[in-house]
Amino acid sequence: MLEGISKRMGEAGAHVAKADAETLWTDIQRMAAGTPWGENEDPFDVNGSVLAATIIRIGEFEGWTVQHTALALAYAYMVLGEDHRKDLMELTTLMHRPMIIHPHCGGCTCKDKSTRYENG
Repeated sequence: MLEGISKRMGEAGAHVAKADAETLWTDIQRMAAGTPWGENEDPFDVNGSVLAATIIRIGEFEGWTVQHTALALAYAYMVLGEDHRKDLMELTTLMHRPMIIHPHCGGCTCKDKSTRYENG
């Protein structure tokens, strides 16, 4: 997982380093619309971002500048990224909680010798 993230970040960094503002803006609009933006991507693969597309549409409707729209995009993704990290921590905590296994009853002589499970 981390190798894929680092590879994509490297590719994005190289693209940002050599692209001008108009090219980056066009790429962002294409990615938000769900159209392929890389030469190696499958044209039938939907990879759009609903949040980015919505922010771009709002920016067009409100008459925002490209800078204002870019700042709104960055802010929204930073807020979501922070919550996403918290959600992952909660999920990890939930997955690592202990499970307590009890015998059916103390000194069990019952015919039904099933074991009951409880969350700890």
